[in-house]
Amino acid sequence: MTPRQWPRWFADLWERVIPPRSYEELVRRDRPIAWWRLSEPDGATAWDASGQGNHAAYMGTVTRGVDAIPGVPGGAAARFHGRADYTGCVVPPAARLDGLLNDLTVEVWFRTLMNGAPIAQVLGHTNLFLARFNLGRWPPLNAWKVTKYAVSDIFLGTVPTDTNWHHVALVYSRTAGTLLYQDGRLAGYDPDARDLEPSRPFPAVGMAECGIHEGDLAEVAVYDRVLAPERIAAHYRMGAGL
Repeated sequence: MTPRQWPRWFADLWERVIPPRSYEELVRRDRPIAWWRLSEPDGATAWDASGQGNHAAYMGTVTRGVDAIPGVPGGAAARFHGRADYTGCVVPPAARLDGLLNDLTVEVWFRTLMNGAPIAQVLGHTNLFLARFNLGRWPPLNAWKVTKYAVSDIFLGTVPTDTNWHHVALVYSRTAGTLLYQDGRLAGYDPDARDLEPSRPFPAVGMAECGIHEGDLAEVAVYDRVLAPERIAAHYRMGAGL
């Protein structure tokens, strides 16, 4: 039996006995089905570190090799250029991920390049009708705009307006609805738990309805279940080097 096949109770016991020594080890123990670290120095492929073969493709202008999150010494991240270049994004493999219709968690580390008015566009598509959900900053409210079902918008939390690294996790539960965690804490909640639309593709990374991300992204991980709040908090603490 591989670690990915361990029951959750056994994985929790293992973690208490032998705590993870790195952010990479922590994420692996939670068994993502896709994990784009965005640490490649060059090339057109964003390699999937989950071992599931869900490699993605860089599109447009994306700068590689910028400084990683604090908890990954020696790592790297990718920089997206927002208003300067309206093309950069990372496109996941549609055929492999479009079938995610049940419980779902997506996490990403991000930082913006400008204080006060960040362009934080994390997941989705510039055309909201072409993505299953969008997650990006809605400027009038400085809130995270989560677009579900292409026609249902909710506004959750407050987008940080500094240039530090931040962790955000979007959780979709068929029983509990939509939850948004920011820097390890619940930042917003919507009880709507309708099924995600099967006809919509899985979101691109670094792009949402309001445009292209202006700043850095790293450690994008997808899970085919709801991550518990304590697991999301653990990812934030270790990734932030706390």
